[in-house]
Amino acid sequence: MSRGIIQDGFTFTPPAPMAGIALVREILFAFLPSVLFSLFSMEMYASSYFYRCLQPIASMETPVPAEESVLLDYIGPNAASVTLTATLNKHWRVAWFTLLATLSSLPPILIAGTFTAKEAPGGWHMTVAPASFYTLFAVLVVYCISLVFSRPPPEYRTLIIIPTLAELLTLCYDSHIMNSNEFYAQDPSDREIHLVSKVHLAKRKYHFGLYLGRDGRRHLGFDATSEKAIENGVSPVYGIRPGRAIYLSGKPIWFRYPNVSYSDGE
Repeated sequence: MSRGIIQDGFTFTPPAPMAGIALVREILFAFLPSVLFSLFSMEMYASSYFYRCLQPIASMETPVPAEESVLLDYIGPNAASVTLTATLNKHWRVAWFTLLATLSSLPPILIAGTFTAKEAPGGWHMTVAPASFYTLFAVLVVYCISLVFSRPPPEYRTLIIIPTLAELLTLCYDSHIMNSNEFYAQDPSDREIHLVSKVHLAKRKYHFGLYLGRDGRRHLGFDATSEKAIENGVSPVYGIRPGRAIYLSGKPIWFRYPNVSYSDGE
């Protein structure tokens, strides 16, 4: 729309006389814009949930301490706390999509007051509220740009989303973490603060990749390692970075090949 149309409004004239002209007007200038922004809102919610669930695993692309991995919680806190914490931790995707998901209910409210109609000869004279229109246009541009970053980079590709403890255990069920003392409640009176303190005091680092399980075989998931093992180049985990490809006629065309970082421990 030109600046003149936004300032002066425009006349909506149907192509032919119709009985439900008011309904058509509402569909074109209220319902369809609301549907469009609702679709974007659903994508922002899905992206926020995805990155909040997988950020602790993505942080384990390299060995990191417990506060950056197994103790990192973006699911339990409210959206404001998550946005602030993720920003301080420089987890930009978590912060950005959580913020967009939180604010995504506002555009449909603005749409209701953006277009107003008044009956005129030959149709309806539509008046546009400039502030609401430009705000919605800016939000639409932000959504379109954000769609590019909603596609997860390699470190977030863990095959499953990790919203609960059950899914988390599938990534470490045979690792040596299961035998670690700091993950045991050794006294019935132990509370969460006791368990968290023991995890901190263990001073382990956690690494996602192909870990050497208790059965002597490699499994995709994460395991704990020590500072000494990292310094000596001996780690129980092989770092893995997925590739990226498209399939044409059943054959992959690779943009980036998968990569496994082998340690000297085997």
